[in-house]
Amino acid sequence: MKNLWLICLNLFLVVTCVLAAPRPNIILVMDDDMGWGDPGYNSKTVTYADGTPHPDQGWIKTPTMDAMAAEGLRFDRFYS
Repeated sequence: MKNLWLICLNLFLVVTCVLAAPRPNIILVMDDDMGWGDPGYNSKTVTYADGTPHPDQGWIKTPTMDAMAAEGLRFDRFYS
């Protein structure tokens, strides 16, 4: 009887491990003194009120952050 319980327990553990959903990868990037339009993925949209592009548009090169923003989900409104 004891062996039956051990077999059932092991079977339960194996099945739950196999059927478990993969956990998502979450990367939170927090910067200090970086404006909304400074990273490359936002700098293309920085314009003056009349629609002319800002002169600093795209001056900070952030290829890794651009790739992460293109492949993932961005939250760009943080309030505390």
